[in-house]
Amino acid sequence: MKKKGLYIIIGCLLILNINMYFNIKRIENNVNRVMNSIERVENEVRNMESSVQNTMNKIYNEKQWLYNERHEFMSIDEDFKIAKVNFSWSLRELDKEHKVYISYGRRKNGKVEEWNEVLAKDLGNLNYNANLKLSGDSDYDVKVVAKNENNIISERLESLELASAIEDRLNIDMDFIEKSNRKGNVILKFRVEVGNRLDYIFKGLDDKLNKDKLRLKDIKVNVYSNDEPKKEIEIFKDGKIIHEKASIYNPFEFERDMEFKRIEYDDVVEYESTQDSYEDIEVIITDYLGRTYKKKTDYRF
Repeated sequence: MKKKGLYIIIGCLLILNINMYFNIKRIENNVNRVMNSIERVENEVRNMESSVQNTMNKIYNEKQWLYNERHEFMSIDEDFKIAKVNFSWSLRELDKEHKVYISYGRRKNGKVEEWNEVLAKDLGNLNYNANLKLSGDSDYDVKVVAKNENNIISERLESLELASAIEDRLNIDMDFIEKSNRKGNVILKFRVEVGNRLDYIFKGLDDKLNKDKLRLKDIKVNVYSNDEPKKEIEIFKDGKIIHEKASIYNPFEFERDMEFKRIEYDDVVEYESTQDSYEDIEVIITDYLGRTYKKKTDYRF
């Protein structure tokens, strides 16, 4: 009797487990169906968002008076003083009485103080172009202006970075590592990295640039304590490393189409200062264009 009762219990447990297994599978299938439905709805929502965005972009572009704009660097002299740039664009509509100009101005402190105009060449069907000679030591805002006796229409064409493009090829990083005090002196450990990339500065002109002018000539590191200069360290002079703790290498030496050099400098300096002093580092770079670039640490240590 005991065995029979045990078999009955085991049988009941087995039936319950089998039933539970199928219930769990049914729940899993329901959950999977719900998840698939949610994923399908999410995909439909994303597709709707993309479709709405594309429609909005199309409507916006169709309402733009100025479209199909582009520029191309034609040449730049070996000293990077004068760049010749071709601009082209199209207009949606324009009365025949209007004359079309390209207007440009040097940007200073984020603003253009004076605009200059050049008559654009009419290519027909409301397509235009114009060539400009621009100074390589400035950044510009450029716009298209259409005039007749009664009104003026203008719209921004683009911003053109010339001086910034040359400066932005440089990557300057400075890090404080450790600071301590000893007998009225500050002991400061820091690291400086300077990267100089010589390609992709002006699209389409890589093979025509005088890259020797873009190479670095001198690098100097200044250390300040409480805004007072404490150390002036030359690490690079006349295109060569002159400090024993500085090194130069190419992190992309196996990339044939990339010209990049990095100079690294790690040092520990000691100088007299107060115990609660704050420290700054400044890097000053000169290239073979004769231009000077300066950068100070973003924070004090």
